[in-house]
Amino acid sequence: MKKVFSLVLILFVSLLIVGCSNDFENKIRIKLNSDPLSGYTWEYDFSEEGIARVIEDNDIDCDEEENTCKGYQIYNVEALSKGKTYLNFKYTNGTDVLYTAKYELEVNKDLKIKEVRHMGTYFKR
Repeated sequence: MKKVFSLVLILFVSLLIVGCSNDFENKIRIKLNSDPLSGYTWEYDFSEEGIARVIEDNDIDCDEEENTCKGYQIYNVEALSKGKTYLNFKYTNGTDVLYTAKYELEVNKDLKIKEVRHMGTYFKR
């Protein structure tokens, strides 16, 4: 009986530790569908400056004969200082906005970052 109780206790503590692990990382990667030949591109801003920064990489596969580009715009986001901010994206041609994507980000005291949640019309397509 003591062995069973000990095993159950060890299992419970292990699950508790795993459940409490944080999701903070050195950087996060955001990947958004994009077709620059359509005239639309992703633009972004932060609700609070100085908490995180974006390093942008484009990974787009274009076929100019077909006049299409099916690919992604990829954004690597790194922490700068502790706090919370929203990273707001809009897929725009300069006048019209086709989609929006909003990421709530949190940076901890160790300057690790995580995505808390995301929302916007981009995710409802």
